[in-house]
Formats: sequence, C-alpha cells, structure tokens
Amino acid sequence: MRTAKGVEVDLIVKKEDNLYPFEIKTSMMPNKTFSRHLLTFVNAEENA
Repeated sequence: MRTAKGVEVDLIVKKEDNLYPFEIKTSMMPNKTFSRHLLTFVNAEENA
C-alpha cells in the first residue's frame, strides 16, 4: 500500500479500528533502517 505522499508498506492488517503496517524483508539480520518506512507511514496516516 502507498499513501498519497508515496510512502509504501508491504502489508496492512486492520483489527477493529487499528491499522498495523508490516514491512517484509528477506534479510536474516534486521536493522534500524527497516523500520524507517513503517514510521513514515504511521506519521503520514496520523497527519492525513
């Protein structure tokens, strides 16, 4: 899914009134940059 500002996440699960974005990676070693899009997406949706 992509926001109007072009921020993309791979999967969004809606449970009740909450949205849970997920970023899917194939790396076995997660790092802090993986969460960058998730945080940008959440901030964009909160300000929409």
